[in-house]
Amino acid sequence: MTGRVISLNLHFGGLQGSIHSNNSLFFLRHLRRLDLSRNDFRGSPISSQFGGFVNMTHLDLSDSNFSGPIPSEISHLSNLVSLNLSQAAVTLDTLSLNRIVQNLTNLRELDLAAVDMSSVVPDSFNNLSSSLTTLILFHCHLQGKFPQSIFHPPNLRQVNLGSNYNLTGYFPKSNWSSPLESLDLSHTRISVDWHHLTRNFRSLRYLFLRNCTFVGSYLVSLGNLTQIMLLDLSYNSFGGHIPWSLLNLERLKDLDLSSNNFVGQFPEVVRNSTGISSLYEFSKGQLVGPIPRHLTKLTLYNNSLNGTVPSWLGSLPSLEELNLGRNQLSSNIFEFQSRSLSQLDLSYNKLHGLIPRSIYELVNLGWLDLSSNDLSGTVEFEKFSKLQSLVRLNLSCNHLSLSFNYLSNSTWLELRTLDLSFCNISEFPYFLRASPNLEALYLSHNRIQGDLPK
Repeated sequence: MTGRVISLNLHFGGLQGSIHSNNSLFFLRHLRRLDLSRNDFRGSPISSQFGGFVNMTHLDLSDSNFSGPIPSEISHLSNLVSLNLSQAAVTLDTLSLNRIVQNLTNLRELDLAAVDMSSVVPDSFNNLSSSLTTLILFHCHLQGKFPQSIFHPPNLRQVNLGSNYNLTGYFPKSNWSSPLESLDLSHTRISVDWHHLTRNFRSLRYLFLRNCTFVGSYLVSLGNLTQIMLLDLSYNSFGGHIPWSLLNLERLKDLDLSSNNFVGQFPEVVRNSTGISSLYEFSKGQLVGPIPRHLTKLTLYNNSLNGTVPSWLGSLPSLEELNLGRNQLSSNIFEFQSRSLSQLDLSYNKLHGLIPRSIYELVNLGWLDLSSNDLSGTVEFEKFSKLQSLVRLNLSCNHLSLSFNYLSNSTWLELRTLDLSFCNISEFPYFLRASPNLEALYLSHNRIQGDLPK
């Protein structure tokens, strides 16, 4: 009635349709905070009227299916502290960006993820607010040389330039420290000098360097990353042995080294005279460090690791995701002592023997892939009935024989993908009638006889 609303949050409010320039929203001239994110204004442009909220400090229009150019009038919001316009169907040109950079001098958070900025000259970011703490430019079609100066603001905590495939540049090599906590340069052509990165950015907690361009020494000075919690170095050209000393980083929870050229074996557990267990790398004759009980995710998919799958992996109390697929591991699968796993992928190895009984007790599993190994034995499918969270199950291409006895009353509400190809099945799995969400079913190369159920 009075129009004196100062904060309006309609995040994920189910709103649909267009926001025209005469919308009553624009009568609320006293607004300081406005959140219209996660709605559906499909086809509606971002109105120039948004530039009339002169008292606005926080504006979030993200993921709401706006389209067209970002109006230059956004730059009139000189009091903005946080601006989030991330979505795929909007564009931003150099002129409008320059006005935003010049006028929004109090800006701390800028999120333009997925905005098409293919025409923007990267140097436009040179004069961003010195107060900036967060800069997200993920998948913005940026190209050309990104300025070094962007890494220098004294308060910068998060930078995401990922998936700008034609973005070039390099890290500053001067001796200085940065408070940066999260950095994503994945799928860019920005040159990364690992030595200088780890020396200058010691506060890093989240580091995404998937499919990057590295120069200089690889993976040295690991000890400087004392705060690191997530490290993604996947899809690079690293070779040789994995620097298992990574596991000594006390805060590290998530390690992804997939799709590299790593070779060798896992370290094994040894105990000293006082009974304390540590990891030891026999191929190098050196101690690695304590068992990494803090790990929640380990991804070593698509390398050339060989030898055994060590049993200490099954004892990690917090491990939720383990992906060792597409290696050359050739042992039995160990028994799992911990029940925390939600994803397990051991596919495309040379693992043999029986499926361990403990797998049927991993009640949190949503993803289980044991395909393309040398596993053997007769498996009563009923044993999987405890795994009611399963979304994907793949047992194909082994030497198993599956039986579906005693499954008439089982329900598989979450199951979406089931692959039982090459599993020596002689009857159709009728229990799937109680799997209403099933999307993909593979039963090829079996011995199924009789009629298919309607």
